[in-house]
Amino acid sequence: MHRGIDVSVYQGVIDWQEVKMAGIEYAIIRAGYGRYAKQKDKYFVRNVEGAKAAGIKIGAYWFGYAVDKVTAKQEAEMCADIIQGIDFDLPIFYDYEYDSFRAAESKGITIDKTLASDIVITFLDTLAAKGYTVANYCNPDLIKYRFDDRISKYDTWIADYEDGIDITIPYVVEGFKVIGWQYSCKGQLPGIQGNVDMDVFYDVEELQPEPVETLEIVAGNKVELNNTPCYSSETIATSYGKKTGTYYLWDDTVKNNRIRITNAASRVGVKGQVTCWVDITDINLKKDIEEYQDKLYTVCKGDGFWTIAKKHSSTDKNIKKYAEQIATHNGLNINSTIHSGQVLKIPKQQ
Repeated sequence: MHRGIDVSVYQGVIDWQEVKMAGIEYAIIRAGYGRYAKQKDKYFVRNVEGAKAAGIKIGAYWFGYAVDKVTAKQEAEMCADIIQGIDFDLPIFYDYEYDSFRAAESKGITIDKTLASDIVITFLDTLAAKGYTVANYCNPDLIKYRFDDRISKYDTWIADYEDGIDITIPYVVEGFKVIGWQYSCKGQLPGIQGNVDMDVFYDVEELQPEPVETLEIVAGNKVELNNTPCYSSETIATSYGKKTGTYYLWDDTVKNNRIRITNAASRVGVKGQVTCWVDITDINLKKDIEEYQDKLYTVCKGDGFWTIAKKHSSTDKNIKKYAEQIATHNGLNINSTIHSGQVLKIPKQQ
């Protein structure tokens, strides 16, 4: 594992010798953004020279605002112009994320999964054809909801700021080769004024195999916890008052062989609730799991949350409350539009 940072003009003048003495080995330096020469990062050359002089290995990243394959290629060409002649130790990364999507939407352009993936592929393939080693910057939410599986062909620098995760264990995303992990955006280092993004990067031999899931990972599943440690800023004892007993899987996301639990079925998937990370090998699936699993329902023509709630309710009481529960469980609200063919998760009625 190698300690790293990523920087841009926003970090101001950096004392790279101080950064090196603080134990930083790698630096990913922003070269620029967009597709025009004026969008070159004003501190790019300064940061490259300073990092190299301090003996820190460097890579670069380019922030994308492309809206199609044509503008993605233009961005790649501009990036190539700016970084030409520089000897890099690490890849050139493309950073296409939330601001990229919002900027497109402000112009009335919707970037769906296919188009977003086309943009990333075009940018990275254009640079790769020029002889550069390339990789993609992403986060779990973008991988799951904003891109399709084609981007998994690139090495990935993942961004995830979850509290309580052990950064000494390489980050794992199923189907992706993760070569680095941006684990904080609020790092403090000698030689840098204010916050800086903190990273760890891996050698190939450090990468672990995909996690082995020892239970059926479904949000809401009822599990037993057998005096296992909790990997969170909150401990089981302070959060829930006990270290053993029955809990529920808060979501279906496994990170580094760990998953979040909560102590009440009503809290499953609800943002802002206290959750605790535990090793999936340290929890046991309850035998009566079927009662707690989500059912899947395909929306039919004319369906709304009210009618779906009626179909799945065991009682005629509190149908409105159950309809709201179903909507919330799927990340929606009672007034959200749903479409024929859409698949919803139907939770156990509370």
